[in-house]
Parts: sequence; structure tokens; C-alpha cells
Amino acid sequence: MKEKIIIYKMIILIIIVAMVLLSSLPPSLRVIPELKLYGVQKIVDKPTLCLNDFYNHNYQQKYEQWLEQNLPLRSYYLRYYSQLLYSLFKKSALDYVVIGKNGYLYEINFINSYLKLPPSLPLDRKKIEEKVKMVKVIQDYFLKNGKIFILIITPNKAALYPEYIPEKFSRANVHLAGDYENFVYYCTKYRINYIDLFTILSKYKKQQHYELFPKTGIHWNALGAAIACKEIVNTLRSMYNIKVPYFSITNIVYAQNPYGDDYDIIKLMGLFKRFYIYNHPIPIIEVKKTEKKNYIVSMQGGSFLWGICCLLTSNKIFETINNYFYVIWKQVWPSQKQQLYKNKNEIDYSTVLHSDIFILEVNQEYIYNMGSGFVEELYNIIQNNKIR
Repeated sequence: MKEKIIIYKMIILIIIVAMVLLSSLPPSLRVIPELKLYGVQKIVDKPTLCLNDFYNHNYQQKYEQWLEQNLPLRSYYLRYYSQLLYSLFKKSALDYVVIGKNGYLYEINFINSYLKLPPSLPLDRKKIEEKVKMVKVIQDYFLKNGKIFILIITPNKAALYPEYIPEKFSRANVHLAGDYENFVYYCTKYRINYIDLFTILSKYKKQQHYELFPKTGIHWNALGAAIACKEIVNTLRSMYNIKVPYFSITNIVYAQNPYGDDYDIIKLMGLFKRFYIYNHPIPIIEVKKTEKKNYIVSMQGGSFLWGICCLLTSNKIFETINNYFYVIWKQVWPSQKQQLYKNKNEIDYSTVLHSDIFILEVNQEYIYNMGSGFVEELYNIIQNNKIR
């Protein structure tokens, strides 16, 4: 027994020494490629040595920041540390990721928003009403000019799957009216043409029992996005009599390997996705082509629109879609060509205002910051008659 313990200790020591030696090799001699890390990180350039920066310690600080990003085998250390932390202690290396029951992963801001916990306390009802009034002005512009406007409210994972939220979070405020409830109330009051996908998916979850959000992702899965697309197409056909192809879900099959956004939290945590293989639903989509025209379609909102844009263009419901991700970039589907914006003043809002169809998306969790200034800009352009 003692001999086995000694052997195990020697193996661990050899591994540690090997990692230290590999870490000390210069970049040109490294034979092990770095693993890809996900998330947003500001790249630090390697500083150039000069006496002035050296004496005032600027060089040392910059070099330390650069070395922190370029430490050999850094990606391995980070990912294995994150994996061990999760596998052994069920903890996340990221403070904004919450590990729920049955392996469900959440971002904490979505939980706080659903449970109405600080800092995600509900806005004043008047502020919600002001936002809806702006949306009303935008909708009236499109309808007045013979165009189409639809607001879609996408679901918060914590609101759709509250049963997996850890018990340590207080449920004391969950039944109070929050931003979502007030937003829906005013949208109804001001006759906004909206699709409440949270309510639709909640009913579907109870009736069909299919998973609509992956355990390991923050966004809906392919089935959730397909149901959203079906509702959008049905609304265009029934409410506006638009001749777009019929979009239906004819069957649902199960696959073992989640893909795309199904792993987005796993990627951010730096975990290895091969540890998280589980059955998930894949919709079988049928599109019946009809006589149609090519519409100019624009959408604005957050990352929940990516799945919608992908399905609508890949199934030829629309030929192209101009998708505005908040006020950060414009992405043209299906080519996915991006145009980055330094600020919201660089956006060509006339492209949106001259669209045949404009779909505005807001998530339950982000109603307080709907559009990130995009909605206000459109409102001001219409109100001040600055349309080009």
C-alpha cells in the first residue's frame, strides 16, 4: 500500500514539474497549442522597454498585465481549475454563474430579475409606461406608412425554469408585479402588436414537457427558437396577411450532443463540454413555399434574435435580415457579415425606418434597458421628422 502511495506521489510530482518546465519554454519552442477561452477580454500588447517607463514602474505594470494573458499553458490551468472546481465542489469560477438543481446553469442577473432581488428591483411603473409610449410612436410610424411592426418579448430562463433555482435565493418578492408584468400591461393598454413568447413557451412547457432551454446555456435551444419563429410567421400571415411561406414543426427528435448556444455558459465557465452530453430536443421543420415577394426585414434586440434570424433565413422565410445587436453591431443574415459601431450615432437608422418589416425584441430581464438607446433614437428621429 505504501509503495502505491509513493508511486502516486511521484506521478503527481512529475506532472507538476513537467507543467512548470513547459511553462518556462519560449513561445517559439512550445509544442502544445493553447486552448480557446471564451468571453470578452481586452487584449494587452507587450510593452516596449524604455527607461522613463521603467523608472516610474509603468513598464513593470504593463508587462505584468501582458504576462498574465500570455502565461504559457494559461488556458489549460484556467480550464482545468474551473472543471475541478465544478466537478468536485459544484462551484463556478465565475461569480455571475449560478449552479442550480439538476445541473441547470443560470446567470445571476436573470435570477435576480425574476425574483425581484437587488440590484434588479422593478422600475417605477411610469418609466415602463414611457418606454411603451415610445414603442407606440414607432409602431404608428410603420403602420401609417403601410409597413409592419412586431414587438417580441423573449423569455428569461430563470422565469421559465424557476424550479431549478437554488433554495438560497429568497422567493419573498416573486409574486410582486415586476418590469415584465408592468410592461405587458402597458403594451396591452396602448395596443402594441406584441408576441409574448414567455407566456407561449410556458404553456408549451406544461403541455408538451419538452426542454426549451438547455441546462448548459442561457439562451433557448433550437426548439424554443423554432416555436418563436412559428409564432412570428403566423402573426405575419394572420394579422398582416403577408404571403410568407408556412412554417411548421412536424416532429421532434432527440439528439445527444447539444450544439451552438446550448453550451454558451459552459464555454464562459471554461468547462469541457464533453462532460455534458445529454438528450435534447431537435425540431423537424417543414416549410411550404408560397408566392412571395422579397421583403426588407430589420430586427433589433439582443442575442435571442440570433436563433430566430438563423432559422428564418436558412428556411427561406426571408432572403436577408438586417439584425442590430443592441447598438454594438449590425449583422446581415444569412451571410453573418458584421458592421461594428463605435457609438449609436454611427447607425444608419434610415435602413430600419425604410424596412417593410421591423421586429423589435426585448428580453424579460432587460426591459429596464430595452434597446440600449436604439428605441430612443428611433423615437427622436420620428418625432423630430428627421427621416432621410
